[in-house]
Amino acid sequence: MTDPSKGDARNSHPEGERGPAAGSEERSAMPGPQPGPAPLRLKIVALNIARCVRSSMRAVCEALARHRPDALLLSEVEPPQVEQIAGTLGLHWADTAGQGRPADLLDTAVLSRGPIIEARRLRSRYRAYGLMASVEAAGQGGAATGPIRIVSVHLRSTHPGPVRWMIATALQRVAEAALLLREVADLPGPMIVGGDFNAMVDSITMTSLARRFGNAFTRAGRGCGVTFPGFAGGIRIDHILHSRDLSAETCFVDPAAVSDHRALVATLRLFGEGRAAPTEGANPEGGDQTANSR
Repeated sequence: MTDPSKGDARNSHPEGERGPAAGSEERSAMPGPQPGPAPLRLKIVALNIARCVRSSMRAVCEALARHRPDALLLSEVEPPQVEQIAGTLGLHWADTAGQGRPADLLDTAVLSRGPIIEARRLRSRYRAYGLMASVEAAGQGGAATGPIRIVSVHLRSTHPGPVRWMIATALQRVAEAALLLREVADLPGPMIVGGDFNAMVDSITMTSLARRFGNAFTRAGRGCGVTFPGFAGGIRIDHILHSRDLSAETCFVDPAAVSDHRALVATLRLFGEGRAAPTEGANPEGGDQTANSR
């Protein structure tokens, strides 16, 4: 059961939840090789829903429910929206509501099919930029050997106005990425980081994170990968990253226009204890697709 006293974030759970056959003969003194544990597959969805009007929350819930996510990473989301989505999809949840200054009222949230063990927000000097949750993994296939850390982020938005403001906000994103890397540097086990990074894949922000994480769309993306169609003909500033003991099988953008962003959907594969994920090849569509792919 989720313990709301752990960490400094709100958390909750869905209502109402919570060898050989005997007598077989030994055929050989030297048994053959036994199959390893089946991999656990996790469906991850990341979406910024800031420009979702309240009257369309039903459409948001329906769009997300179609993917049957094992974990949902939301950014710029209000507490009632978190609770409505969690209730509709039957997910546990944790968010940063009630923490810090009014600037933090547009929150990040982690929703998970498995119970959330603990959660805490991540802060820079000026603002909360994410939420880290430890969850009991629940997906398809095998079983995880322990909890998985899931981080929902919303890095500093580009400030419209003079060039110096744009440079300042870009530097804040780089600083927040550095803080994130420091937070996770000594944490063992599988980890997923996703959300609105406000940065394209070839930016300084994302290339710094690439030293620690794989990018699901870079590894296994299909389609053009545009998650924010309202700028420069469409760019990809939302990402799903994963630690090296996870492998991306698929990644694509849901075209449903339930927000000014589009949901990014990835299937990640986790192997059992002691089994590393295989080395991932290039994007099947021909290399790394940059954020301004069309």
